[in-house]
Amino acid sequence: MNFASLPVFARKNLRRIEAIAIIVAIIGAAITLAIGGSVRSDTIRIVDVSNSMSSPYGELSSSSVVGYDDNYSGWVPSQNTQVNKNSLLVSGVFQNASTWTAVSFFKTVNVNITAFPILTVSANLTTGPRYGVRFFSQYPNGTEYNVWWEGSPLDHRSGIGYESLRVNMQREAFLATNHTVQTINKMALYIEDPPYSPQSFQFTLSKLSFENDSLEQVSNKQYRAIYFDLKNVPQENASWSLNKVDYGLTVQATQGTTFSIYFFDGPVLYASTTAARQLYNSLTPSSQITFYPNVQPQIFPELLPLSNTSIVFVATSGTLQGVTVQYANFEFLPTRLTPDLTQQPLGLYYVYFIFFLFLLPVGIAILVFREFLSRKLVPRASIVAVLIVGVLCRIALAATTAHVFDINVVLTSTRGWFQYRTPVGSFGPTLPFTFFLYWIFYSPYALLQLGGFQDVQFLGHAAGLVEAVFVKLFPMVMDVTTFALFLRFRKDGASFVWATFYLLNPFSIFVSSVWGQYEAATMTLIIWGVYWMSRKKNAIAALAFVVSGMLELFGFLPYLLLLLKTTRMRQYKPLAIAALAILPAVLYYPEGYSIFRLILGFAGFNVINSGLSQPGRFSLFGTFPQLSFVSQFKPLLLTTALVFGWAIFDTYRRRMDTERIVFYGVVTSVLFLVFTNLIALWFWVLPIALLYAIMKQKNDLGAFMLVFGTTIAFLEVSYAFGSNYLIFGQFGAIVPGIEGLINGRKILSIMATSFSVMLLFFLKYGSGQAKETLLRTAGVAVLMYLLLYFWLGVFFV
Repeated sequence: MNFASLPVFARKNLRRIEAIAIIVAIIGAAITLAIGGSVRSDTIRIVDVSNSMSSPYGELSSSSVVGYDDNYSGWVPSQNTQVNKNSLLVSGVFQNASTWTAVSFFKTVNVNITAFPILTVSANLTTGPRYGVRFFSQYPNGTEYNVWWEGSPLDHRSGIGYESLRVNMQREAFLATNHTVQTINKMALYIEDPPYSPQSFQFTLSKLSFENDSLEQVSNKQYRAIYFDLKNVPQENASWSLNKVDYGLTVQATQGTTFSIYFFDGPVLYASTTAARQLYNSLTPSSQITFYPNVQPQIFPELLPLSNTSIVFVATSGTLQGVTVQYANFEFLPTRLTPDLTQQPLGLYYVYFIFFLFLLPVGIAILVFREFLSRKLVPRASIVAVLIVGVLCRIALAATTAHVFDINVVLTSTRGWFQYRTPVGSFGPTLPFTFFLYWIFYSPYALLQLGGFQDVQFLGHAAGLVEAVFVKLFPMVMDVTTFALFLRFRKDGASFVWATFYLLNPFSIFVSSVWGQYEAATMTLIIWGVYWMSRKKNAIAALAFVVSGMLELFGFLPYLLLLLKTTRMRQYKPLAIAALAILPAVLYYPEGYSIFRLILGFAGFNVINSGLSQPGRFSLFGTFPQLSFVSQFKPLLLTTALVFGWAIFDTYRRRMDTERIVFYGVVTSVLFLVFTNLIALWFWVLPIALLYAIMKQKNDLGAFMLVFGTTIAFLEVSYAFGSNYLIFGQFGAIVPGIEGLINGRKILSIMATSFSVMLLFFLKYGSGQAKETLLRTAGVAVLMYLLLYFWLGVFFV
């Protein structure tokens, strides 16, 4: 026969595929464990500097000696100022002007910043204007020179009401002059107003002093900062660049303390957003922190270290009592130069990117929609053809594109294991088990390296051309697995169409093969668990849900609902077996400890500082300041609790079944889209909603998901990352008319939120007509984008 029915293909061949997949996974795990540390390709360098650290010393929190304390008198000119013993008050009105306008005040002083290096300033300025603090010194011949520079953190500070600053002036003076400055002879204060912004203002200076603190060996006292001096620290050079530093720490501090990590390399100060304002909680004193170095000018608020090369832990609130460093691994990757391309090849690469991400897969998906939606039988050749196109698009993009930051995270993990046999490159918010799965799918490439294979570098990417495919092979294989699983739920052509709408959806292609994120694996395992649950195989389903939760906590939601349902039905033996499935997540200590920290963080305890449970800069409530008040109510935690309570009520009423579990998964994933700070989690909506469409035969929902995924992929490429970054690793817009909009993130957040509301509508209501839904929602997407483009992108800029 030329045609094979879908159930025959699904029930026979896919069962074999499932068995083969399990066998391949076992073999891959064995190979990974066997050859770890055997690859001698010099593609990463990891140096643990913990053995070269000095004994820690600290800056006492209660040892300040004031060398200069401003009395608020002597500032000139003195008009518009009021002086009392507690403050200097400046008030006035800025007139309408076409340029920046400012008022300035100067004061002659004599402050030895070598003896008293810590500047503390407390000020309060009306919202709207900006202010700054500047300093001056003199050469021996009496010539005055600036001890400030444009772009200094003390310059052009926006008025936000009250704020307090603490700055090491020795460092600020060196950055301004490139030499040591001993004495400050003059200070200046200024308040400035933007063009065409007439308004009254009030500025209050309530403290301006220069202080010194004392250093001592750490002995369980209260410290503002704790220092570790280093010897024999590896350095960057033309061939190697510092990618990150991984710390294993145990911290003692007062409850609720936040701290930041800095690294001094001579005059250069490295800071990191991922190691800033870390939250201490006595429940989790030990942690692994990944430090991605940033050399942007940073205010350093404490005394300089005694050595030129030091790691410093600074309490931004509260006080530190001690820090123990188990390891500090400096990880270097080869330096890659981005090629200098002319407009013609730049345009060709962009067309290549758009073709494999949008044009080819969406075009084929629409053809499949028109041809097979109403069919009862599906040719095997058609299934294979869709599979080939989906794999082709992913390989074409995986080899030539990359999210630089996230792919480097995976690269340091995989290269670290296969070159050094160490997991130290695999720490971060990603759970440890996830990195192991990346290693398994990377292992064939490691075997190629053992055989002498030499890869080719492309477009300055950190990964080689072939290596880039294997780095992303794990999520791409999970996409194919999801496609195969979808074909097992129903026998009709509509199910094949919705499976195609997943495999050829630009959103799934983008997340797995361009970005390289592992969200597809989380959802694949959930879908696998739902399949077995629908066939009364609760033990296998529970294991699938737990493994999914070991990748991302979302997998524990259906697992908990399964346990509740089994308990309510009084099926105690299946309940006991299902409960045992949690053992893999708790027996491996690093995995269990990381899950514990994440759960506490989502529950509102101050153990992580990632903002996972709060609206972020890509969400509607995080993008628009007018809606930021919503964050104080912890909307993700609150709404998720309400959904879980609703699910418990359904369980009590004996209405909980497999379809209801999927329904709650869709609702929860939408909540994560609207309220979370991680844009990668938006992907959860796509496969779980398509699964619900297949199970409930909601053709309108299935049709909508192609529009949903295509729209979200376009918005993320254009306004979350930019095609230039994804193709060449550079910031800036290839198509400025689209990607260069100032309010691009607002367009993204409005459309993503609007489409998530539409998705919730289709869950319950809708016409049920797939063709009409596809056309209408596509029209809504285009019209909404054009409206927002001209409204926010062109008119309101």
